Amino acid sequence: MMHELFHRVERPLGLMTEDGQNGHLDTLEGRYWQLLEWRALARALATSGKERTYAVQDALTFRFARRQLFPAAAKNEVPEEIREGLAEYTATVTTASSPQDAAASAIQQLADYAKRGSLVRDFAYASGTAWMRGLRVGPDS
Repeated sequence: MMHELFHRVERPLGLMTEDGQNGHLDTLEGRYWQLLEWRALARALATSGKERTYAVQDALTFRFARRQLFPAAAKNEVPEEIREGLAEYTATVTTASSPQDAAASAIQQLADYAKRGSLVRDFAYASGTAWMRGLRVGPDS
């Protein structure tokens, strides 16, 4: 419900985006690099300190590799991550009982979405939540 409520405020906030064309995520190479990115993000969400830093660096490396292979990927993925990823992140953190619970939920989302037959439309839910939660820093991160 929080996810859908967030959609109500996206347009006034200037966050409503058009659908990206993310067919590359259903190719062998696109899916491969996306799943590697998610594994690194799951590791970042489950750790702290230097280990988290290294995991985020790995995730960025895998993202860069995918976007090198598919030059339009960044242009097409980002709108989805803003529209659906930010909404899902909002739902995840506002319904979690603690920061640790939010991180655990984001890890579970990555695992669940990785099992889906297609990532074209769905990747942003898990990816956006993981990136926003994984990059959060502070005493409770």
